[in-house]
Amino acid sequence: MAVRQQIHIGPLPSAADLERYEATLPGLAARIIAMAEGHAANGWKNDRGRRMLALQTQWIAAFLALSLVAAGLWLVDAGHTLAGFGAVAAPAAAIVRALIQVTRP
Repeated sequence: MAVRQQIHIGPLPSAADLERYEATLPGLAARIIAMAEGHAANGWKNDRGRRMLALQTQWIAAFLALSLVAAGLWLVDAGHTLAGFGAVAAPAAAIVRALIQVTRP
């Protein structure tokens, strides 16, 4: 007894399968290829959108962190040492935590 297993991974069927589809219904192979191309183009657009959203989020986070640090320094200068230290320490701790997570393998 012999067992044969064939595995195909990817958005398109194997060439042999495409030939059988084309023999079954002329033009079907071209439609399958066009569908895979459309899916790939849509995936690239979504990836670009996710990257842009991540970049915008990072800029907003940096602005908020710098604002908190500036507010904390202003509080320290105004004589509110404990509140000022807390306002400076919170974003500093968040930044250190984010850097540690990014550098982990």
